[in-house]
Amino acid sequence: MLGVLSRSVSHGVLALRRALTWNSPYTHGIETKVTIEFRVVAGAKGTEVVLTHELLPVKEVEGHRRGWTEAIASCGRFFAAQPGTVAGTQAARSTGAAAATH
Repeated sequence: MLGVLSRSVSHGVLALRRALTWNSPYTHGIETKVTIEFRVVAGAKGTEVVLTHELLPVKEVEGHRRGWTEAIASCGRFFAAQPGTVAGTQAARSTGAAAATH
């Protein structure tokens, strides 16, 4: 597993990025790379979540896109329901936010 964690500030945006390798029966033994980035934009409410899954077999891209998109949306719904959080977070309205590439 690749364990890269980085933090940066650019143009008023605080970003936390985590990269890791991903291998499952659906990658057919191919080691793929998942990068997830959390962006807090100055003055904005909520957090933008960007997930990129690279090196996937072409026939698995759409299934992974649907799976990751639902996972991010589920997290958004969970956090939106917690006391003291901003309802309707960026993640909760994720439609196609998970970018799966090959």
